Amino acid sequence: MLLSVCSLAVLAGSAATAESTSSVDPTYNRRVAAYVGGLVADAAAMPLHWIYDTNEIATILQQAGRTETPEFLFPSHAPFYSYPVGAGTPFAEQTMIYSNAIAEQLNASGGVWKGLDAQNVADKYTAYYTAPANESRPYKSYYDNATKGYLDHPQKLGDTETNAVAHVLPVVVLRAGKPGFLRDAEAAIRIVQDTDEAVAFGMSFARILERVILGDGIEQAIRNVTETLKAGTGNKFDPFFAHGLAKMAEWSPRPPRDVTLEIGQGCDWPFHVFTAPQLMLHANETELRTQAGYVSAVRETIKLGGENANRGTFITAIVAAAIGDVNTAVPAEWQSKVIAIDDIIELAHVFASGGGGSGRGSGSGSGSNSRRGNGNLGGAAMLHTVTNEHPAVHTASRPRTQRQWHHTDQEILRNSPGCVANSNHTTSNATRPPSHPDDVAGLRALYLSTNGPEWDRNACWLNTSVPVCWWDQVLCNTTTWRVRQLRLASNTLQGYLPSGMSSLTGLQDFQVGFNPSLTGPIPKEFGKLVSLERIYAWNASLTSVPAELGDLPSLLAVDLTDNQLEGPLPASLSNLKTVNTAYFDGNPKLNCPVGPEVETWLKGVAYHAEPCA
Repeated sequence: MLLSVCSLAVLAGSAATAESTSSVDPTYNRRVAAYVGGLVADAAAMPLHWIYDTNEIATILQQAGRTETPEFLFPSHAPFYSYPVGAGTPFAEQTMIYSNAIAEQLNASGGVWKGLDAQNVADKYTAYYTAPANESRPYKSYYDNATKGYLDHPQKLGDTETNAVAHVLPVVVLRAGKPGFLRDAEAAIRIVQDTDEAVAFGMSFARILERVILGDGIEQAIRNVTETLKAGTGNKFDPFFAHGLAKMAEWSPRPPRDVTLEIGQGCDWPFHVFTAPQLMLHANETELRTQAGYVSAVRETIKLGGENANRGTFITAIVAAAIGDVNTAVPAEWQSKVIAIDDIIELAHVFASGGGGSGRGSGSGSGSNSRRGNGNLGGAAMLHTVTNEHPAVHTASRPRTQRQWHHTDQEILRNSPGCVANSNHTTSNATRPPSHPDDVAGLRALYLSTNGPEWDRNACWLNTSVPVCWWDQVLCNTTTWRVRQLRLASNTLQGYLPSGMSSLTGLQDFQVGFNPSLTGPIPKEFGKLVSLERIYAWNASLTSVPAELGDLPSLLAVDLTDNQLEGPLPASLSNLKTVNTAYFDGNPKLNCPVGPEVETWLKGVAYHAEPCA
């Protein structure tokens, strides 16, 4: 049974009842703001979603004359799917499936909460992705292309990624601060992602947002959750996230762009749990808790690329809740550009009232009764229609009762996630770049020495019929077609870094953090990587730093936090005059104190930690 806006109104009893609820409950408007603010940010990012090359994003915006205003860019440049501008991303789709299932549950119970009906949510989730209208694109709009397998798996299982944030958002808005909240939030995550990792990921977000909804400031909420996780909640990954959040507080002076590019732009565990709080902690909280702050946060995270939509939801749900009123937080113009804004606002009020009403309090959102119509809010309801018109036509006078919620054949993927052009778009399939033999050799050496067949993301690797610039997690210089970036953080690398990587002489960014089974020394041959600018290996198990690292003329950043470094740091590091970021802390076997040359050098580095503290 599909649930309409009119049937949701039954939950209210009357608009007056809901308005009185909002005046009595001080959290009401914060709940509404969190839900609407998070989903508007998702839609704002959609046209530049899943583009990992920040240079490509900058070029697109420059050509469009939109360098400072990336939101709701027309036309969409999203590489893996074609949705109309104003639509939500595949992550927002998941949020809406959950939201509609929960609203249906509330409607059936007369607004009485009896605990999350996980089976109902799972049924709606399966129904959407197996509907005949979706057969041309089921699951393909997801970066890992795995959702169907997890739903169908007899042991449930599930991935560990940021989908957990999308799944838990409506439950936080509905249940924050109420009995059973933590139980309901975890249950929501486990429906599709039945892993402790995913629960730790999603619950970190849920706990921070809950604290803000209940009245904490943003920094206060992050610090409170850090202490909660440090004390432990029963999840074995709590200490890891507590440590990471504490590190983000320490790193708050660093530019969010640098931190996000280091930790990871993607959907993967644990990226957003660290990068989103760091961006918020970096900002001046007084300024962040304004509409200008909300707008700035959305724009900044869009331009950071990758999984910028769900990262944006993580940030802006919290920021909007801290601001406390949806219209104060989210520009009315932005709200009007979201195709399903009326349904989003309606659901926000249902959840904010605890299922007891859908009327509007002071923080109502820009929608109005004259605009709403009777759009479906059932399991098929999504954040977009099937048109590809310019967003300017979405006006108050446009009929909103003839929506088609399922995708048509026009909404096909331009590039299926998989082998060719999976996640990296320095080029298109229409342009076949050359593969430099030195790059082929260097990447082959890395793949074979780190158990490449077991990587989480390894599409096309060693497939010599495919250009290396199309290999998964590889980005190339679009002039020379030499490999310039390897994005291998949190990718299950197991083994050691090979000396054969020395042939990657165009490599600038080397990201291998969160691979705790990556061990052994950094090869001395890394001294031949003359273009190398950044080595990011937080939370790996590397054992030593070669003196030759001091020969790198272009090195800007090196992070070897929480590895297994032994012995002394080489004095030659003091030759690195261009480095502005250097971290070697969290290595208890490191020789301490470090030598005078290294100590003096570190004091001159803008962002660093004492390695022997």
